[in-house]
Amino acid sequence: PPDRPAGFRVEDNWPRTGCANACTNAAVGFATNFEINKNTLQRAIYQGNTRVGGSLAMLKCQDEKCGTFVTGVSEELHPTLNQEAKQVNLGPALAFNTHYRVIVYGDDNGLRSTDNKNLVTLNYDSNNDGRADAFSWYFTTGQNACALSRIEINKPSLALYEDDSSSLEARPFSRPDSCSPNDGQPLDPMKMSFDWKACAFKNGDINKECATDCSA
Repeated sequence: PPDRPAGFRVEDNWPRTGCANACTNAAVGFATNFEINKNTLQRAIYQGNTRVGGSLAMLKCQDEKCGTFVTGVSEELHPTLNQEAKQVNLGPALAFNTHYRVIVYGDDNGLRSTDNKNLVTLNYDSNNDGRADAFSWYFTTGQNACALSRIEINKPSLALYEDDSSSLEARPFSRPDSCSPNDGQPLDPMKMSFDWKACAFKNGDINKECATDCSA
């Protein structure tokens, strides 16, 4: 089997870096290669322009590449962790036509894995000391929220017997667009309204059953 990577890495982020038309109901988050220490998922705290704690920040910017911030205070974040998928959704409220930079700090007071590893995918110098100390990306929102186009379930097939239970995760997506031409933008599930319905399986085609007995 391949060797386990030595470093704790951010392997994906959304909206994508440089997205110029993010949905105002877009999910903002990232995925890593290792399980995340949930105790390190905290919004960054600043005194003046100096960060004094916390691992996560999202700041409004003056320009589309986020060279200058509007203020030195992070937007309100409500991070949720899907440990199985190694994904974090930051849960911010997004304004329309606004530039944002997301910062995931990778220093000793930053994000860590459950086996106490620091981030190694560092691409941003947050304190201008000449050394990259965080993983960061930027994006700009458009004028509107996006309509739901499809939902992905983390367990496409599942068999449960009496008294069994299972946790399912639904990920909503917009239609493909300039920010995500293949799959559509991931949308924040907390900003969507889902109606769930369960039905007993009957012998036959499961797709047909779900299109009829399980339909709303």
